[in-house]
Amino acid sequence: MRLKFVLISTILASALFLTGCLTINKDMSGSIVRNKQVEDLFHNREIKAGYTYYYNGEILEPNTIIAIDKVFTFDKELGFWTKIDLNKEQLEKWMWMFSTVDGEYDEDDYMTIYYEGFEIISPNGKHVGLYFSKYHEPIIKFPSEYRVVIYKPEPPLMSRIFKMGRMD
Repeated sequence: MRLKFVLISTILASALFLTGCLTINKDMSGSIVRNKQVEDLFHNREIKAGYTYYYNGEILEPNTIIAIDKVFTFDKELGFWTKIDLNKEQLEKWMWMFSTVDGEYDEDDYMTIYYEGFEIISPNGKHVGLYFSKYHEPIIKFPSEYRVVIYKPEPPLMSRIFKMGRMD
């Protein structure tokens, strides 16, 4: 009887553990999809209502601008996103700055700069927001259905590998 109890307990504990692991390891990654309409919004200096705007980098020349639909909670506790009450004047300054460096080679990041517009998409295909950046490979996670985390945008992997090789 005791052996049967131990066996059943072990099977149940294993099942609960595996179920928990499957939930923990479930990929809740979001993505970005290139979207000409998003690019046009930024180039036309349009600010969408119902979104909260953030930028990464320097205020004079950010690396990335994002707009998160207010339906979602944006986890900016990571410390590298700055919330901004974006206005047309600021967006005009940024777009002018981007136009002066677009197509230029960035010797710090070992890459050619192209600011492009993307739509942020949740794992279940919901529209989350807008992404305008010179970095096109963000890591986006969804700890829960309406909570999004976007990690610090980085240069493409090949740029980082090349940079590491040049530091030797």
